[in-house]
Amino acid sequence: DAQAHVFARLEADNCGKPFNAVLLDELPAVSDVFRFFAGAVRCLQGSAAGEYVAGHTSMIRRDAVGVVASIAPWNYPLLMAAWKLGPALAGGNTVVLKPSEHTPLSTLKLG
Repeated sequence: DAQAHVFARLEADNCGKPFNAVLLDELPAVSDVFRFFAGAVRCLQGSAAGEYVAGHTSMIRRDAVGVVASIAPWNYPLLMAAWKLGPALAGGNTVVLKPSEHTPLSTLKLG
């Protein structure tokens, strides 16, 4: 949000879209994606590893899958990158994201 104008300019230059359309339509959606997954990760549920026994500690352990590889398309590069990065990072994974060779600017700035 703090760098919305920077990302809007890059995305407009990247894709040839109007600056205000990117700033007012696309960037709020990008922020929403990251906010959604940041909130969703706090609400995960699951069963404990074992039964509850007096005097013992029981916990739920979640392990990340590992490395997630993603390729972003050219048409909505920043939004598509957010859709790929948000859930993978919320799950604790490392992400290798390849932006489109036609529209890499905003995705590279994100990284």
